[in-house]
Amino acid sequence: MMVALITTGCLSAAPAQPADTATPAPLDDAPQGLNLYLLDAPHPYTTRVSGGAEPTILADPTGQYLWIGDTSGLYRSADDGTTWQRMPNPFLPGAFADGHAMALDDAGNLFTADTQGQVIGVARSSDGGSSWDWTSYVTEADAIADRPWLAARGDGTVALVQNSVGRQGETCAMSTDGGVTWTSRSLVNDARPNAGNVIFEGNRLWLSDGANVWRWASPCLNAPLPLPLPASGAQIFTMVQLVAPNTPAVAQPAPGNGQMELRIRDGTSWKSIVVSDPSLKANTFGTLSVHDGEVAVAWYGSEASGSVSNLNFPGVWNVYVARVTDWDTASPTIRVDRLTAEPNFSGGFCMGGVTCGEGRELLDYFGVDHDSDGNVHVAYGHLNSNGGSEVRYATLAASP
Repeated sequence: MMVALITTGCLSAAPAQPADTATPAPLDDAPQGLNLYLLDAPHPYTTRVSGGAEPTILADPTGQYLWIGDTSGLYRSADDGTTWQRMPNPFLPGAFADGHAMALDDAGNLFTADTQGQVIGVARSSDGGSSWDWTSYVTEADAIADRPWLAARGDGTVALVQNSVGRQGETCAMSTDGGVTWTSRSLVNDARPNAGNVIFEGNRLWLSDGANVWRWASPCLNAPLPLPLPASGAQIFTMVQLVAPNTPAVAQPAPGNGQMELRIRDGTSWKSIVVSDPSLKANTFGTLSVHDGEVAVAWYGSEASGSVSNLNFPGVWNVYVARVTDWDTASPTIRVDRLTAEPNFSGGFCMGGVTCGEGRELLDYFGVDHDSDGNVHVAYGHLNSNGGSEVRYATLAASP
């Protein structure tokens, strides 16, 4: 398969003044090291959003807001990511919390979910997160509820999937009244409780847990259909998007983590497109967004070789974005940008979730989303000089 690979710099946003920190130094003039294929390429300025980790990001189709949810809370920007304000917390304080999931329905209602000890809290806002209409709690039989994901459509139809640790699978619940009541429960009988997101396609519902992409013919009713994925390297919380009707795609590293691949279900098999440049010897934590025929794949990449799960991994990591068009042809076009001018992490990542001791400062995933104009928005984890995690934001202008 021939691939047209275009390596580019990226258009810089204006420098930003985050709500809870001093103005960051411009990153464009930072040394580029030996990353030859992007040598001297500009990088976007980045905004520090919070002291959290595991960010998800959501772009408002109307262009009014950007939202980020992470382990420290919920944040909103009304100026294209230049500044970020913490949103009110709709959940009970003190209970065990994870990263915040977010979803918008077609009527513009914003939903968020987070763990609350043994239950999942779900809240709805009809004003973009300035206030919350109500909060409901979805009870499961686990010792502790783990990592929820949300999808929404119509006016108040919401699906909730949580990683069910005790049951070793994912449980799915459905609401048709804006999250007030929850029905249509079902369980994915799978030994890898690491769903990476959940999305609607009409009346279908999709999720991926890294080993399979799952599809419900009717959301949260009966058992979903598994579509086994090819073998992959070390990564958890694999996310799924649809590049066309009934055509799911995931971003995963190849076995050994030597390449990052965009994997698209082509009929009854998976088509793999390598999106990482050959200079990147190790890759992990792929995520993706789809807009108007373009697939944006974001991931952590390193120019060092070795096992990414070995905490003595010798390299440093940066955040990359590949924008893929013509993915359904024999010669896809791939534009690659490095978002970070300084490494966001060094060493190896522990992939064992809550069983990890070291190597999990950035936790297990980050987020990318297109807005309605095709601009790409990324929220990612960064290990600061004090050894603490923080969430940063950067944007890439729409492809010409």
